[in-house]
Amino acid sequence: MPVVERNVYKLTDKLIRSFKYEGGWDVRWDDSVPGFGLRIYPTGKKAFVLHYRPQGSQNKRLMVLGRFGADLTVKQARETAAKHRAQIRDGVDPLQEKQRVAAAKTFGELANQFIEEYAKVHKKTWETDEGRLERHIPQSWRRRKVASITREDVESLHRSIGETRPYEANRTLDLLRVVFRQARLWPSIEFVGENPAEGIRKFPEQQRRRWVTPEEFPYLASAIDEESSIYVRSALWLYMLVGLRKTELLKAKREDIDWDRKRLRLPDTKSGEEQWMPLSSPAIAILEAIPAMVKNPYILPGSKAGQHLVNIEKPWRRVRKAATVAAWASDKSSPTHKVIKDLKKGTEDDPSYDEVAAEAEGRGIELPTGLVDVRLHDLRRTVGSWLSGSNVDLNKVRETLRHRNIATTLVYARLSQDSVREVMEEHGRRVMEVAGKGIPTPVEVAHGRE
Repeated sequence: MPVVERNVYKLTDKLIRSFKYEGGWDVRWDDSVPGFGLRIYPTGKKAFVLHYRPQGSQNKRLMVLGRFGADLTVKQARETAAKHRAQIRDGVDPLQEKQRVAAAKTFGELANQFIEEYAKVHKKTWETDEGRLERHIPQSWRRRKVASITREDVESLHRSIGETRPYEANRTLDLLRVVFRQARLWPSIEFVGENPAEGIRKFPEQQRRRWVTPEEFPYLASAIDEESSIYVRSALWLYMLVGLRKTELLKAKREDIDWDRKRLRLPDTKSGEEQWMPLSSPAIAILEAIPAMVKNPYILPGSKAGQHLVNIEKPWRRVRKAATVAAWASDKSSPTHKVIKDLKKGTEDDPSYDEVAAEAEGRGIELPTGLVDVRLHDLRRTVGSWLSGSNVDLNKVRETLRHRNIATTLVYARLSQDSVREVMEEHGRRVMEVAGKGIPTPVEVAHGRE
């Protein structure tokens, strides 16, 4: 029904409260802003409206600004109408803009689209991105329109995470920067503003340089051999011997082993390219000792049918703690040694890490770190460190660890000439020698075959 602009008033809150519905399209117009008025519905509801014609259009539109009292006062509605009139003069259709904003996606929808259409397609580590978004993004963000997320919001989130985990806060900030960058490339998201994750200062970071020393490794080797699962034991030995990344080893299949050439095919690497990893004799011996599982193609099968081993971090934490207790017990000059000795009185079993930590705290003794700070990826760094300590050429270390950039390898120091095969053979010999295991006899995986 066409809207007839009549019944003009100087609208006030008091006057509006006195209005009653008089039938049909009942609109009372304001005398100060053209096209601004109050519509009264048969139910008695009252809403502010703006009647206008967009530039280039022959048809007028009626836009609802908000309900009287519940949403807007007459002063607020008049100001809103005036702003929309200014937009119209600039060629913007306020009703179309309102509909566009209403149709815009929420951050939750953006996050889901980012994982499905970008991370899974372009990133090997998409599961890490998905977990980071699930852990750190507030639920309130997921319901908000993407364009409503401000730089202050991102700064606040970054600061909150950084109170306890500054490195994780920085990684989350990096991820959000990419998420918002992608949002600007997808028309369906309706996001054209500045990237709110840009220009935020990160927390200071130090390059991680932790690796296992030859003095520490015997304790680690013994703790690995105490693990009950041959698949866990084999995985941890292979990380130390071969220097593979975590998922590269876990996803490796038996068909990827080239027994004749002593090498492992890596079809799914960080670079996205197929690569071959030379295997030393100790690594081959461990692979030969791993029992195959029926209808499971993986070298390290998991508990689920047809799947690879996934729960490696939990046993790794157990190994680190056991190795740490053993290292503490061997240092007779340390107060930790006496704590462990006292806890062992009357029993043959070694105390657990948690028992030692609790007893030391009760005595006011500050515990040395031991090996509990060694991450699984640090075993890969250990390979580089030990190779560099054997005067191997830097470029050979880069080839061995498959670094794209030589700068990544520089942390391992200066090295000399050798072939990659000889490099890994010597490294395997040294690992087993430090662990107290015979060479060249095959590695005896603790507890034998299972």
